[in-house]
Amino acid sequence: VSVKDDGPGISPKVLPLVFDPGFTTTPRHKGLGLHIVRTIVEGLGGTVTAANREDGTGAAFMIRLPAQAS
Repeated sequence: VSVKDDGPGISPKVLPLVFDPGFTTTPRHKGLGLHIVRTIVEGLGGTVTAANREDGTGAAFMIRLPAQAS
């Protein structure tokens, strides 16, 4: 699953921190959303990554989950 936006992107300085519990760039948020996403995805055996879009028009998040055998 790929989720992209067309905002300003994520500062390279904070990009490594976005999944840390409690990390936020605004005081009105708790900084738990992306940490919860990572916890759930990793609990299912997957990975989640954050990056800036290559075309410079926002951020991109990629969630990869393993295929289940039937």
